[in-house]
Amino acid sequence: MITVEPKYSSIPPPPIGKLTVIPTNNPPPAPKSERRKKKAIDTPPPSPLPNQTIQQKPQENNIIVKPIKMKKWPDDPSELLPYDDIIKPLKEILNRGYRLFRKEEVKAFDYDGYNIGKQELQTNISPRVKLTEKFLEYEKKSGRFLIDTVLNIVFLLGIEQGRRTVRQESKPVEALLETLETYRETNKDQRIRIDELEVMLELREKFPTIQKEEFNHKVQLGVSTRRNKRVDALKSELQLDKSRSSFKFRTPKRAKFRALEQIARTLTKETTKDQWKQILEEHGWTLKDWLNKCKKKVINTCFL
Repeated sequence: MITVEPKYSSIPPPPIGKLTVIPTNNPPPAPKSERRKKKAIDTPPPSPLPNQTIQQKPQENNIIVKPIKMKKWPDDPSELLPYDDIIKPLKEILNRGYRLFRKEEVKAFDYDGYNIGKQELQTNISPRVKLTEKFLEYEKKSGRFLIDTVLNIVFLLGIEQGRRTVRQESKPVEALLETLETYRETNKDQRIRIDELEVMLELREKFPTIQKEEFNHKVQLGVSTRRNKRVDALKSELQLDKSRSSFKFRTPKRAKFRALEQIARTLTKETTKDQWKQILEEHGWTLKDWLNKCKKKVINTCFL
């Protein structure tokens, strides 16, 4: 008997137009990400060529951010710091912590707070003047805005408040100084009386028959001479005092007339003549020089 084996296996061919899955014994393929990892692990690193070194990737170090430290005051308690060094950090905090928008429709401000101290008024303008429209426009041209003006007023008020705090602590010292001043005046009168008596004794010994008018005249001359000698002796002692240099001030740099004119136009009628005189001295001018220059420029100025 002759049998003919079919060309295909025992599994019948799939019908046309239908998709069939033929079972196999092979495992399913791994995901693409796992295959990449396996390839990276199985692949050995490239061998370096002669006279060649492979640079390894440096490991990233953990960066430690140190906290910002506050600045220290100078060791000398009498040393003053610049104004910008004190105000600038506070202004940066305001700019970072707030959205500051200037209301341009408000040109000037009515100030009903405290005025700055008397000593500050000698070199600065009153807050009421600083918050006027003219002065704010002048400050804006110099790169200083409303917030800078307000911070400056706060700074000057803090100086006066600090001065009052120190005075509270120094009240016993002031009382002691008043007592010493009373003693000094009493001693001065006694010293003058002692000088008169000593001069009178010397004149009586030298000129026993001197006339009364000439005697009184010589007594006054003798007292005056003795006083001048004591003053000269005190002056020579003061030359050895290290603190005497504290009373020497440098002459301020002379400003241009145009800059002074712009400052004058920002002032109001409340500005007194003494205040304007202090401003002129701060900028290296005298009142006489200012008036002469205004006369040449045909500019009229009027202060109380």
